[in-house]
Amino acid sequence: MKLYADRVTDLKPLSFSGGMRLFQPQFPARPEVSPNQWVKLTQPLSDYSDDEALLLCQQSATEWVVWIPGYGEAIVHQSEFC
Repeated sequence: MKLYADRVTDLKPLSFSGGMRLFQPQFPARPEVSPNQWVKLTQPLSDYSDDEALLLCQQSATEWVVWIPGYGEAIVHQSEFC
């Protein structure tokens, strides 16, 4: 797995039985948005899609996986939120 300094700010240790430890990247969330929240988009992704998106999960420090009515699942940059 390649880690980019601009995307990962912290690593959270995960412990498993047998003493094995893995590290899971932690992305800083925008304080005003969280999963299962609807956000308004600056512009629809297509002529037939809504201009609102349901946040599913954070993809990176600046991108979210969203579901958009009339479009489906997409990855959008947080700058596309109003």
